[in-house]
Amino acid sequence: MKRIALAALLALGSPFAAAQAVAPMNCGATPEYPGRLGSDTQKRVFDKAYRTYDSCVRAYVEERKVAIKANEDAAARAIDEFNTLVNKMRADSGEDMSKDKASGAAPSAPPKTGSKY
Repeated sequence: MKRIALAALLALGSPFAAAQAVAPMNCGATPEYPGRLGSDTQKRVFDKAYRTYDSCVRAYVEERKVAIKANEDAAARAIDEFNTLVNKMRADSGEDMSKDKASGAAPSAPPKTGSKY
């Protein structure tokens, strides 16, 4: 049974092989705040740079959220596929799965019998 499970894991592929590098945020330099003593021109330049920087950071965060959601969905599909395979293998082997479905828990090890020595 362990060999079959190992073969199934290898068939699904290694999750580390498919890992993608996260693109760094490329919004340029952080705008420098002129402070309350800055001139009106410095404040206007900062305000414009700040708005540009803000929209870039927000767009980057939204892109990351979309990527995270896609990764979560892919992981859920892989888990469902693997669970379907394991359940099919268990059913084909004649293993009693009725108690697992009733309790909703993972199968437990069979009770040990005989002497503990």
